[in-house]
Amino acid sequence: MKRSIFALIALIAAVAVACEKPVAPSEPNNNSPLTLTSEATINVPSEGGNFTITYDLQADESETAWAVVDNTEVVTAMNYESRGYVRIHVSENTTLTSRKATVLVSYKTYCFNVEVIQEPKVQGSTLQTVEADTLIGSYDDTSIAGMGRYWVILTDGGIVNGNTVRNSEFFRLDILAPLSQDPHNARVPDGKYTLDASNSFNINTIINVGDTDYVLVDGNNEAWSSSFTYAELEVVGNKFTLTAEVQNDELRTTTEYYVTFEGNYSLTYNEVADHVSTLDSDYEIDLANCAGTLTCFGDYWKCGFCNWQIEFVCDDGLKQGTYLVLDFLTDDVLSGASGIAGTYTSTGFSAEDETKPDFKAYTFVPGFSISDDNQFIMGSVVIEYANGEGVDQAPIFDGTMTITDNGGDNYTIVIDAKDDANPAHKVTLNWTGRLF
Repeated sequence: MKRSIFALIALIAAVAVACEKPVAPSEPNNNSPLTLTSEATINVPSEGGNFTITYDLQADESETAWAVVDNTEVVTAMNYESRGYVRIHVSENTTLTSRKATVLVSYKTYCFNVEVIQEPKVQGSTLQTVEADTLIGSYDDTSIAGMGRYWVILTDGGIVNGNTVRNSEFFRLDILAPLSQDPHNARVPDGKYTLDASNSFNINTIINVGDTDYVLVDGNNEAWSSSFTYAELEVVGNKFTLTAEVQNDELRTTTEYYVTFEGNYSLTYNEVADHVSTLDSDYEIDLANCAGTLTCFGDYWKCGFCNWQIEFVCDDGLKQGTYLVLDFLTDDVLSGASGIAGTYTSTGFSAEDETKPDFKAYTFVPGFSISDDNQFIMGSVVIEYANGEGVDQAPIFDGTMTITDNGGDNYTIVIDAKDDANPAHKVTLNWTGRLF
């Protein structure tokens, strides 16, 4: 058996040298009688299965192509006796790494390759039942117009005397629901709430941002958070029932949780600041000892315009100095081929929903908070760090930002903007240098 496998591999190598350029459906070769008519890559799930390669052969009706594979652990069976078809069977992948195989289909000196790529094994889900004995949370009615924001934490013995307990679990949920009639005695309204992965900020949903996650406090009292891939919460009076799924990408494990809580609880009314900025005077951005990177995210905001980000981080990371993010849109060339040179004004916010930027071409996304405590900010923002802590922050909220492309990855950035305080403070920058 080993000898025949080695012979097949050797044959592939020999034919590959002799045969002509592979023919794909998008690049027909009129000189070749053999043409691939299916996809040149077959993506296979970890469980494997049966798949078909199709081709067109301009030859005598009695003739057919033949096929060989270079990895018989992946493709364990193959049938190419029927003209126009090569049928393969891919075995189950029981490893935690992806696998590949190449099927070579040939007729005389003509051939093409089809690559088989199989996903790694995903470890099965396990179900954990948690009877939470504690519910803590807060409520605010100012951060998102027309809706109440209910932040709830469920835990089973995870807090004692106001401190977290080692080896404990927390389920944090940021819920959008109808406004409370009594903000200082708010209750989560009865109903079902589902995780909104796209963050459309619809009522009766769970927002998929930094305040929604699963947190494990380990034996060293260090907290590790994982995002939910699915979550549904049902509230009936004082009873909360959460069904959630947490995926550990590193271990490739998925855990399903069934969490219940029933009992009296209270929510703290959150007095939310009406601005993100902590400045008390005008601010000139200092990018000394900072390095800047430029990234194109395509249509990240799903608005039809290309989204770019410029990020500056000081040499010692987020410990001392300036951290600056510029989030801006160019035009409808979503590949970013048109470049970033231009003058940008603030998008502002939609008249229909004051929590959503009013996206337009050649605008920058102003910094805005997506959490009650202003710790999670999206858009364009500058933060000043000292001893590893943010001591001042300001959203680049209004004004202009001009970017000049000097060639050779060298750019000039001029910012003449304001923060979101009332009265507003100036936020300025005049910088020239390289973006990596």
